[in-house]
Amino acid sequence: MLKSGETSPEVYEELWTSISSGNVWEGELLNRGKHGKLFWEHTTISPLRDTTGKVTNYLAIKEDITEKKSMFDQLVQAQKVESIGQLAGGIAHDFNNILSVISGYAYIMKLEIVKDSDQLPHLEQILSATAKAGELTQGLLAYSRKQVMNPVNQNLNSLITTVGSFITRLIGEHITFTVTTLGTPLMVHIDTLQIEQVLMNLATNARDAMQNGGTFSITTTAGSIDEKFIATKDYDVEFGRYAIITVTDTGCGMSADITKRIFDPFYTTKEVGKGTVFTIYLPLVDAAGNKRAVNSSLQTELGQGTILVAEDESGVRDLIDKLLSKYGYTVILAVDGQEAVDKYAVHKDDIDLVILDMVMPRKSGKAAYDEIRLMNSSIDCLFVSGYARDFVEKQGELGENSVLLPKPIQPNVLLDKIAEILKK
Repeated sequence: MLKSGETSPEVYEELWTSISSGNVWEGELLNRGKHGKLFWEHTTISPLRDTTGKVTNYLAIKEDITEKKSMFDQLVQAQKVESIGQLAGGIAHDFNNILSVISGYAYIMKLEIVKDSDQLPHLEQILSATAKAGELTQGLLAYSRKQVMNPVNQNLNSLITTVGSFITRLIGEHITFTVTTLGTPLMVHIDTLQIEQVLMNLATNARDAMQNGGTFSITTTAGSIDEKFIATKDYDVEFGRYAIITVTDTGCGMSADITKRIFDPFYTTKEVGKGTVFTIYLPLVDAAGNKRAVNSSLQTELGQGTILVAEDESGVRDLIDKLLSKYGYTVILAVDGQEAVDKYAVHKDDIDLVILDMVMPRKSGKAAYDEIRLMNSSIDCLFVSGYARDFVEKQGELGENSVLLPKPIQPNVLLDKIAEILKK
C-alpha cells in the first residue's frame, strides 16, 4: 500500500532478508501517503521474539525525514552553485587574458595599416567580437558568482541589449527570444551585474518551463507610480517616474499559492499554468548623472614617462610592453609581485606609474603595492584584473592613488587611463 514504485526492489529484498534472519534493518524509503503524496521516511525494523527465541512480530520505528532531506538536497545544490561560481571565476580570468591579447594586437595592427586598407574591416570585426566576448564573461560571472553591489547611473536600454546577447545562448534555439526597448534612454541607478543576474535567472526558469519551445521576451518602457497603483499593492513603494522591465514567457506558469512563495530560497515548481509575466520597476534618475561614455577613438598623441608593469601572463605582459613602447613610454617589466617590488626599489627615482595584475605568483598586486608605497607613498598605481569585482574587493582597500581596470584590457581605454593618471 505504501510503496511508491520509486524505491528499488533490491532495497526491499535486503530489508526482508535482514529481518527474516532475525537482524535489525535500518534505512530510508520513499513511500506514498494515503492521499497519494510521496514522502521520505527513515525506518528501523527490529524483530520481536517469544520466550523460545522465535520471531513473532516486528517493531518498526519510522520518522518522516522529507523536510530534512529536502534541506540537505538544497545544501548540496547551494554547494554546487558555489563551486560553479569558483570555476566560472577561474575560466573568466583565463579567458579575459586571452581576449586582452587578441584585442590588443588587433588594435596595434589597426594603427599600423593605412585607413583605406581592405584589411581594416576585418580588424574591426575582430575588435568588435572580442568586445562582445568580454561582455559574455561578465555575464558568466553575474550568473555564477555573488557580486558586491556597485550601483551606477546608466541607460537601462543599453544594459538590456547587452545581456540579451548572453540570454540568446542561454535559452536555446527552440525558444523565440525578443528584446524591445523604448526609443529614448531610460537612466537608472543600478548595479549592472545584479540586474543581469535577475534577468538570466528569469530566462533560465522560462527555459525550463518551455521544454517544447515557446516565446520569451523582454521589453522596457517608462511609467509612473501613483496612489491608484499603490492602493493595489501590499508593500511599500514610492511615488514617481519609473523605468519598467517586463519579462514574459509562454511556459507552464504558476498558481496563486505558488506565486506567494517565489522569493523563498530554493523554492521551485513545475506546475501546469498559462505563462508568466514579471514586471520590474526601477526609479528613473536625472540623465545628467550618467557616467561618461568610454572614448573608443584611437589615441595618436605620444606619452612620456617610465611605467613599471607586473603581469604573470606572458602574452598580456608582452602586449602591454609593445603597446606602451609604441606610444613613447619607457617600460620596465616584472613577472610577478615580488619582482615588481625588487625592480621598483632599484628604479624608484625614475618610475612614474606602476601597473599591477591583482593576482600573481609569490606576491599579489595588492601586497606588492603596499610594499612599494612604503618606498613612495604618493606613487600612482593602475591595477588590472580578470577576476570578478567581489574577488578584488576581498583583497582590501586599493589605496587613494590607485585605479582598477577590468580585463579584457581595451588598449585605447588603457592608454587613456594612463594619460589621465600621469597628467594629474
